[in-house]
Amino acid sequence: MKILITNRKMSSRWGSELYVRDLAIELLRRGHRPMVYCSELGAVADELLNATVPVSDDLTTFGVRPDVIHGQHHLVAMSALAYYGDVPMVGVSHGWRPWPEQPVLHPNVTRYVAVDEAVRDRLTLQHGVPDERVVVVPNFVDLDRFQLVAEPGPTPRRMLLFSNYVSEGSPYLKAAREAAGTIGAHLDVVGDKMGTSTPNPEKLLGEYD
Repeated sequence: MKILITNRKMSSRWGSELYVRDLAIELLRRGHRPMVYCSELGAVADELLNATVPVSDDLTTFGVRPDVIHGQHHLVAMSALAYYGDVPMVGVSHGWRPWPEQPVLHPNVTRYVAVDEAVRDRLTLQHGVPDERVVVVPNFVDLDRFQLVAEPGPTPRRMLLFSNYVSEGSPYLKAAREAAGTIGAHLDVVGDKMGTSTPNPEKLLGEYD
């Protein structure tokens, strides 16, 4: 099956970008033909291209017509619907607050996917999507990549705050440092806003309690 996946950006290693990367690579592994359309290319787009998944910020460059659109992020999803006309779409939403996560209300959208109950309520209660057209599909984890490597000890000594949203001076980071100090643990912070993001978290997470 030819599947077009839309996403606002494929430039940074944030949530929806990595979701799209992992989804497209798994679809490819299962014998499908994924393509990714976004408005901003970058590092994650390069990872997909290296994995032989087409990525473009121009719909006219794709040489085939998709069988279905996996539409996430409002503007790029609408652009794909407008360009391909009668191709059906599964509308996917990942967030309660961000405006790009608002659903595409269009006859071509055959089903809506929410990643949790809160997002489901946004689709139904805020935007009027009928309950029977929404299915909750939680985010996945690759258990071949992220494997159990150790059991935590009785007293944590090395702690990791792993988040792209935490920045220096944020109340969340202050609270984490205070908590680590209370039990005498060392705290590291890894994430985009701290300038310490990593493309291989599976090699890092097992080093912490």
